[in-house]
Amino acid sequence: MTDDTPKPAKKLTPANQNPWYILMTLHKEQPEGAEWWNYDEELHAKNRRDWNKWAARGLSEEKLAELRAMTDGEGKPHFEETELVPHDDKEFAALAAAFTKASAQRGATAALPPPDQGCGLSHVAFDRVFIARGLLFPGYADLSGATFSGDAFLSGVKFSRKHRVDFSHATFKGKTTFLNAEMEGAKSFAHAVFEKHPPSFHGAKLNEGAALHGVRWPDPPTPQTPPPEKDSAKARDAIATAEAEAKEAAQQHVYNYQRLKQIMEGLKKHEDELNFFAMEMAAQRVVDGKRSLRGLLNGIYGAVSDYGRSILRPTLAFFPFFALSAPVFEQSARVGEGCAPLTGAQAAGVSLATFLSVLPGLKDTINYKCLSTLATFTAGFNAVVGAALLFLIGLGLRNRFRMK
Repeated sequence: MTDDTPKPAKKLTPANQNPWYILMTLHKEQPEGAEWWNYDEELHAKNRRDWNKWAARGLSEEKLAELRAMTDGEGKPHFEETELVPHDDKEFAALAAAFTKASAQRGATAALPPPDQGCGLSHVAFDRVFIARGLLFPGYADLSGATFSGDAFLSGVKFSRKHRVDFSHATFKGKTTFLNAEMEGAKSFAHAVFEKHPPSFHGAKLNEGAALHGVRWPDPPTPQTPPPEKDSAKARDAIATAEAEAKEAAQQHVYNYQRLKQIMEGLKKHEDELNFFAMEMAAQRVVDGKRSLRGLLNGIYGAVSDYGRSILRPTLAFFPFFALSAPVFEQSARVGEGCAPLTGAQAAGVSLATFLSVLPGLKDTINYKCLSTLATFTAGFNAVVGAALLFLIGLGLRNRFRMK
């Protein structure tokens, strides 16, 4: 079965029963309540050292030399020298013994997994923050169907270029960070669910094989309305606080979608680029305030054209304006020298001409001298609306057919 179709429900396995997770947290799991920005870094460093030394055992010397040469944005080595030196036989025996002990303490009977056969974390339930910062994944990494109840911190993770990384059908309930992660091999997020926050890929490297179809992205943050307070001042303060928190969360959505849009642009994935732009704009509306001028214009843009993705919406928007303005031209036309009352069909023709007046020749078909003040104003209004709708239809056509 591929990740293109929904997978059947499968019972989730507690993380501390999975052999790869046990090895990943050999010296102990992060304490409950830890966050991606506030966790035991010393404990993680110990776990990371043994994990990477285990992973290095399955890598060639050529690959290890490449990893040693990697640097971060400040020019510092991406990996410490010691963590890229594989365990010798004595150290590996000690690692296996420590793994067996940790496995027994967690009520599991897992065997130490070999480093050259991938990482199997499929359908694992992570009930606390998942810290994989700076870890090496030398082979296939399968996290399909996993559930991350806490934040997932995968900054600086190095996945193999030659192997697939699978997050298909995974559920991310908290924040997900791939800051500066190396994900240049095939990867899939197909049908994954991001419940509250879009993932951060700032500084990360992806290739054109990234599968994002069927992903369920979070709705823009909305203020959590506090319960009614007897004290109106307290109620106003609570509402203001809720709105500020929603705007702050929405701003992070904007940043994350901007980065995803930038990545898709570089990968020439035009459809995904458009989708991330639309989600960015929806989040930006929360930041600007839905009742502000920018927020209102943003909302109209989304409603009328789906942020440039729809051809049908702006086309249909013509009809209510057309239906309302035609009677105006029929009933408000001036009657005088060279002017005559307009029939219903003639008024409809004038109405259509005003909407399309930006097109060559159509404006000349309208006799403005025979229009009343109300009809003249309506004609000007129609011209502006028509130009905007024609632009949005053209934008939709351009985006649909990938024209530049």
